[in-house]
Amino acid sequence: MNKLIETLTNGIKSDTILPESVLKSIDLDNYLDNRDADEKSEEEWNKLNDQLPELDIFSVEGFEELHLLVFQKCTKFCGVSDLSCYTAEDFGFLVQLEIANIKNEWSDNLLKTYINGSLP
Repeated sequence: MNKLIETLTNGIKSDTILPESVLKSIDLDNYLDNRDADEKSEEEWNKLNDQLPELDIFSVEGFEELHLLVFQKCTKFCGVSDLSCYTAEDFGFLVQLEIANIKNEWSDNLLKTYINGSLP
């Protein structure tokens, strides 16, 4: 299994990544509005995404479980919302970057934010 997938999966299961305390206390509408308005992050995302080779992320061992865990946990504490979609997409993006060995400061910070139990 990919090491990053394993780290993210174990972090969600142990409540260190996407912790219940953060998910329960988030002002969801404000968070989603701020995230949608973050043009710098969108620019960085697009720049990195353009460098990625074609990959069916669901064919990577362990990713389907990770994807499901993200949706289950976000939905459990925040209801059905864009949060689970954004977060699952972030994790898939980070795994693809790792597989392609593409790194930059922005993507490193995105990963660190999740690893440290916060939301970007």
